Amino acid sequence: MDDAQWLDGASGQVLGFVARRLLAESVAMVFGVREPSGERELQALPELLLGGLEEEDARALLATIIPGRLDERVRDRIVTETRGNPLALQELSLGLSAAQVAGGFGLLPEGVDIPRRIEDHYLTRAGTLPPAT
Repeated sequence: MDDAQWLDGASGQVLGFVARRLLAESVAMVFGVREPSGERELQALPELLLGGLEEEDARALLATIIPGRLDERVRDRIVTETRGNPLALQELSLGLSAAQVAGGFGLLPEGVDIPRRIEDHYLTRAGTLPPAT
């Protein structure tokens, strides 16, 4: 269950209940929750906290996404702003103009909320889908 922080209360309670009952079985339920989260329904379940990529790995991933030479200041700012999140690295980088990649001027306004920017991007994409989807 990705983005479990968006579950309604009843669904969260049911899934949390089922997950706790499955702890002794050979079945796993995996919940992805954005940090920080106040999901009471999922408390007392085993957890594995995932962080971003190490700086060197984030730079290597960015090099595969943006072809050609990338200004070091731009690269370092992208890596810092995304905190090494692979999805954020990919999505943020794909939205850059050639001028932004070349010089980095005005790349990201101060205080930009990267998770919110990515969420808005996907909401916009989802909004173009037919209603039956």
